[in-house]
Amino acid sequence: MSSAPPWPHAANVTAALLAGFDRLPGAARYGAATVFFLLALASRFALAGVLPATGFPFLTFFPAVMISAFLVGLGPGLLAALLSVLAVATFFIDRPAGTLDFSRSDLIAMVFFAGVLVIDCWLIHLMKQALSKLRSTSARLRASEASLREAGQNKDVFLATLAHELRNPLAAIRSAAQLMQMAQVQPAQTARAAAVVERQSAQLARLVDDLLDVASIGSGKLDLQRTTGDLRQAVTVALETCGHWIGQGGQRLSVELPEHAVDACFDSSRIIQAIANLLHNAAKFTPPGGAIAVSLKVAEGVARITITDNGRGIAPESVAGMFAMFAQETPAGQRGSGNGLGIGLALTRRLIELHGGTLEAFSAGLGHGAEFSISLPLPA
Repeated sequence: MSSAPPWPHAANVTAALLAGFDRLPGAARYGAATVFFLLALASRFALAGVLPATGFPFLTFFPAVMISAFLVGLGPGLLAALLSVLAVATFFIDRPAGTLDFSRSDLIAMVFFAGVLVIDCWLIHLMKQALSKLRSTSARLRASEASLREAGQNKDVFLATLAHELRNPLAAIRSAAQLMQMAQVQPAQTARAAAVVERQSAQLARLVDDLLDVASIGSGKLDLQRTTGDLRQAVTVALETCGHWIGQGGQRLSVELPEHAVDACFDSSRIIQAIANLLHNAAKFTPPGGAIAVSLKVAEGVARITITDNGRGIAPESVAGMFAMFAQETPAGQRGSGNGLGIGLALTRRLIELHGGTLEAFSAGLGHGAEFSISLPLPA
């Protein structure tokens, strides 16, 4: 097998070296350029026995200037260039002692030398800027790739969960329909089958409504029908909507509402939907006998609706990404966990944000319950 090329390793070493010099303060950068110049000057003197005493005067200074510009920046590189020109003029060009009378050819050579050094410094500066942009772009591309890969995995989980969520109600509806078609079915059995059809069709309608809302928000076509109303009424209606979920789960419910009206301008149906989504989650992830608390408080011009439970809780690493579309807390491929489609929290947060508010989640970890807080601005 052929060995991997050394270029990636060399690129990493170069990037680490540049990062180390970039952390130097300004004075240290110019000091480093001076050190590089002094090394070049010492090398030039050391080569005096090899090179003609006054010939090839510029040979060792090019690397010093280029290294200075590359490692410590444009300004230090220009300092090394200036010192190099002065050293060449002082030590390595013949002229009458104690005078500054240079020959025409020497003057042209020094001007050419200085110009080349300045151009080199500038080109190296531009190259470093290009490398920095390349590294930044590469980092963004890697982050985008990871994000797309995660989105693809979430989509796969979403599709698998959607199939599962649709199959269960459809199977129940089909069984109820088959029961009602039987010749000797009893009236009580028919009533139970009709109740199953109604309950499962309501679940299907809720799934479809959530999907349509997600599509509307994604396309920017969701319009809010704002009216002035009392947020206490919205909380009360949401509690009535979710009463059967909490009743079936056997949880204890406590409600704390202010005595005075909390008037705000909002889309009543959407705020009720958002609160109901959070209540549904609390009921789903709180065991029988657990506690769910709902409160509405007003402070500093903000209405805060808080829903707290002592149920399953949220893993610390899952809190930050739980509002992402299709996010699931369980591992990919785990079906039938009852976690839903992974769109409810994302939809709820977006509905609150469309009202100019925020939705935040808090949890001390798995087994320690969770708290969701809706903050909505109130009119002045």
